[in-house]
Amino acid sequence: MPNLRVKEMYLSEISQNTYQSRATQSSRNTQIEADRVEFDLGTIPKGDVKTVSVSIKNVGDSPFMIFDTRASCGCTQIEYEKKPLLPESIIEVNITYHADDRGHFNKTVSLYGNMDGSPLI
Repeated sequence: MPNLRVKEMYLSEISQNTYQSRATQSSRNTQIEADRVEFDLGTIPKGDVKTVSVSIKNVGDSPFMIFDTRASCGCTQIEYEKKPLLPESIIEVNITYHADDRGHFNKTVSLYGNMDGSPLI
């Protein structure tokens, strides 16, 4: 089980002390909009890599922070700039799929943050 105090200290450090603990963040939720939430990567030869990008805009009044990301398998990686996103700003989240097997696939990525309706899947 993760140590939540350590997680809170880490988030405070990477956000340059703008992070607020879960006890105070519920009143600081924001709203976001993603330009798309589903992707058809087409045919990818085994061993190849395909990256897609999602633009996420903070349309709320508070800074948006990504607390955690999760992929449904180890063949998918998620990259983004780890800093608070100010209102009306946009962040690019890059999702990379490594085609390590043959056949049809359906993978999910979850983005956890201080937004209404967290996580974004």
